[in-house]
Amino acid sequence: MRLGKPLEHLQAALKASQSIALPQQSAERYTAVARHLCYAGYLAFDSIVWANTIKFVNLVPTKAEKVLKISLRFWLVGIMVGQAGRLANEAKRLKTPGEKSVGDRVENDTRLKALERERAAVRYQLLLDVLDMWIPATGLGIVNFNDGIIGLLGVVTSIMAFKSQWNSIQMG
Repeated sequence: MRLGKPLEHLQAALKASQSIALPQQSAERYTAVARHLCYAGYLAFDSIVWANTIKFVNLVPTKAEKVLKISLRFWLVGIMVGQAGRLANEAKRLKTPGEKSVGDRVENDTRLKALERERAAVRYQLLLDVLDMWIPATGLGIVNFNDGIIGLLGVVTSIMAFKSQWNSIQMG
C-alpha cells in the first residue's frame, strides 16, 4: 500500500533541505526537495483517487477527475524536476580538475571508474524517467498514446525499477 508514502517523501524532502552533503544554494538541493514534495503531492492525491475508486469516499465525477488531474500534474512535474536535477548533477560532475602527477593519475583512474558506474546509473534512471513521464502526460492529455502503449511503458518501467532495486539490494 502506498498510503504512508506521502509522509516518507515529505521526510525525504525535509532531509534533503537540511542535508550537509548538498551545497546550501545548489540546484541539486532544490530539485531534490521539489521532487520529493511533488511525489508527496502525487501520492496524497492518488490516495484520494484510490479511495474514490473503492468507494471509501464518494466524489462527484467532475471532482474525481479534477483530483486525478492534480495527481497526474504532481507526478509529471516530479519526474521532470528529477530529470533536471540529474542532468544538473551530471553536468557538475563532468567538470573535474586535470591530473597533476602519476599518483594523482592512479587516484583519478579509480575515481573515473566509480564516476562511470555512477553515470551509468544516472543515465539508466533518466531513461526510466523519460519512459515513465509519458504515462501522466497521456492522462493529462498532453500527448495521446493509446492504452496499449501506456500499459507497455508501465510494464517496462516497472521491470527497470525492479532491476534497479534488485541490484541495489545485491550491492548493499
